[in-house]
Amino acid sequence: MFLKLSTAATITFGPFVDSTDAVTPETALGLVQADARLSKNGAAFAQKNDATSPAHLENGHYSVVLNATDTNTLGRLRVAVYKAGALPVWADFQIIPAQVYDSLVGGSDQLDVSLPSADQTLLVDALLKRDMSAVTGEAARSPLNALRKLMNKWSIAGATLTVFKEDDSSSAFTQAITTTPGADPVTALDTA
Repeated sequence: MFLKLSTAATITFGPFVDSTDAVTPETALGLVQADARLSKNGAAFAQKNDATSPAHLENGHYSVVLNATDTNTLGRLRVAVYKAGALPVWADFQIIPAQVYDSLVGGSDQLDVSLPSADQTLLVDALLKRDMSAVTGEAARSPLNALRKLMNKWSIAGATLTVFKEDDSSSAFTQAITTTPGADPVTALDTA
């Protein structure tokens, strides 16, 4: 379960069952703040910071309130309770940055998928590279290649579109354009 970094949260914790028969729900354990122990990202256990005592909900499940200090470390948060009369109960949570939590859980944000600057440079270089002579087969028909081809020199003469190779002098291909008299040939190309 995800929890937002440095943000209060209420978790449902349990079920606590009797340590003798391992079946009967423990509904009156009298849990206090110090009973809820936290380990932040593998560090030593300490009592939770929020002063609220865990409250019984039903059938051995308890409500445990965590405050912003309890959730202030990125990574795994283990919550554990060892109380006489009940079997031990623990759960692991993942503390994630607010923007990631809001994107994945809250739906109120979007994940930042920006590329690191070195990758951005490689992507731009790939898009702008004009020498496509080594690209063949399906890759030659890819959207990336189409974007590259848009940078090539092209011309329309009469009813023929000519796209030139990367050297701007040799013809890469030609396309007949069907137009009605007086129509814009570029508009006709969009529908051809």
